[in-house]
Amino acid sequence: MHLELNEADRDWQDQNRASRLYRDLYDTFGVPNPDPTPKNQLWARHYLTVVEDLTVLDGASVDAVRSHFESWVEQRNMRDRWNKYRVCMVINDEILEPLLNNVPLADAHADMHGEDCTEEMTEWYVKVVEAFPDLDQGEPDYKGWMNCSVYAMVDLWDSMDDGAYMGTSFGAVFEGVYCG
Repeated sequence: MHLELNEADRDWQDQNRASRLYRDLYDTFGVPNPDPTPKNQLWARHYLTVVEDLTVLDGASVDAVRSHFESWVEQRNMRDRWNKYRVCMVINDEILEPLLNNVPLADAHADMHGEDCTEEMTEWYVKVVEAFPDLDQGEPDYKGWMNCSVYAMVDLWDSMDDGAYMGTSFGAVFEGVYCG
């Protein structure tokens, strides 16, 4: 069976995909956002800083990654300024391989399990490392880093914006993975 979408169908599909992404990133807890333009403008300008210095980071321990990240933050005089300077993600071969080989695209995943599936919350994650952690804050087992579900990254990012230490979120770790 071959299905051909007309232009209106493609436009609707693109808008529906964008609205699901927008909903996931900017949940307003049931209150309609009267003007999404400012958030859309910010989203369009968003970019990640990627550090791929293999001479320093290839095979580096979490402590070495933290030290490198903290130096990077201090060089910019941005300590405790914004979440970008408070937490970094470690995406090495150990983390990347399962993500590349096993994680379906969002639409395929929704088709398999529905829109609000949490079935794989603990399967797909990245390692997040806190700069300048206060290890006295939060759970006793917190070591200044944790695995964060790819589904909970926006939640963690948002919680780091209020000046809280990541260790206070460590209590939401389930089966070794922060799930929000």
